[in-house]
Amino acid sequence: MSTRALALALFGLATLACGNEGDAPKQAPATVGEQEAEPKADTVSDAPVAKLDVGGGAAEGGEWEAPDAESVDPEVAAIDPEEPLPEEVPHAETAYPGPCKVTWSTGAKLTFAYEGDGGTVKVDSDGNGKPEACGTFTITDGKTTKVEIDEGCDDSVESTIEPAYDAKSNVATASFDDAGKSRDVTLIEVAGFTGLTPGYPIYAKRKDAKVYLRQGIARKATVKKPWQGEPMTVTFGYSKAGQLERIKEDHGSDGSTDRRLDYRYDDQGNVIAMSVTLGNGDTVQKGRAKLDYSCHEK
Repeated sequence: MSTRALALALFGLATLACGNEGDAPKQAPATVGEQEAEPKADTVSDAPVAKLDVGGGAAEGGEWEAPDAESVDPEVAAIDPEEPLPEEVPHAETAYPGPCKVTWSTGAKLTFAYEGDGGTVKVDSDGNGKPEACGTFTITDGKTTKVEIDEGCDDSVESTIEPAYDAKSNVATASFDDAGKSRDVTLIEVAGFTGLTPGYPIYAKRKDAKVYLRQGIARKATVKKPWQGEPMTVTFGYSKAGQLERIKEDHGSDGSTDRRLDYRYDDQGNVIAMSVTLGNGDTVQKGRAKLDYSCHEK
């Protein structure tokens, strides 16, 4: 997995959940969804159990490489990928800007540090203690306004992402430099900053991404010709509080769900659990993430 694929791969909280660069999210139909459309609501309660891919380098439709049993991190070993996400909404005293650490059952880890109006993040995709990508981010009014990505953690900046937010919807846009070439992404906002991208990325300009909105909330997005990956249809499900709870990807737009990501929150809007499912039928694989907020209590 290249660090560029890692940097732009999954949606905020699942940044670790990606395969090789050629296996990045694939996307489908085109034309913007500034207008409101009325597709059937995609709620967590009625969405079928589907699939998604996570951290340690799973190729699309393939398998995650099992960690070396002799070197398994105790934090990783303690996470059960089959554990159901909590149904109760626990109470919390504070809403935090993001977690201090995200640890995936596949071994991948993100470590955050906060200072002033932003902070830093280090991404260790295989849990070997050596981060492959680092980032510096700025948060303004609860939204990530700038991310600088250092692909080798060598104090250089290869990419800068500065999202432009839409006041009337949860859709943002951003441009960044990709090996000297300007790229555009459309972002669906995800609560909290928990990765290197401040939202779920659709690899196309906003005018080329068909985003269906209902009351300013993205319900479905399709792209016919993304600049990375094949055509894909993505649907988004929300909690009663309006928080993004489920993302389903249909690679090739053939009507199946190939990957699924689920979030759970406390009553302050902090993400408390995430899971990811990859594959269909007999090939289903699951990943689970543990989120830690203890650095905010020091």
